[in-house]
Amino acid sequence: MLVRVRWRDQSEWKHWALALGSLLAPLSLLAFTVSFWAFAAELHWTNAFPFTQTPLADWQFWILAASLLLATAKLLAHLADADRNIAQ
Repeated sequence: MLVRVRWRDQSEWKHWALALGSLLAPLSLLAFTVSFWAFAAELHWTNAFPFTQTPLADWQFWILAASLLLATAKLLAHLADADRNIAQ
């Protein structure tokens, strides 16, 4: 079984890619901020960190999540802008 998705307009996916990319960039900043908070909590520079016994307590997890979010945002922005650069 083959399912094909047809866009009404070929450039419609570019708008969705730009919209999603613009939402992922602030989320990556939030994840970087939480990673620094988790790192500071490990060094006892802050009072408490809300996640203590889960994988979310590791600052490495938050750095990885922030990096993946930022890379995805940049990739989506690049993909949405690629055809415009080729056409020029």
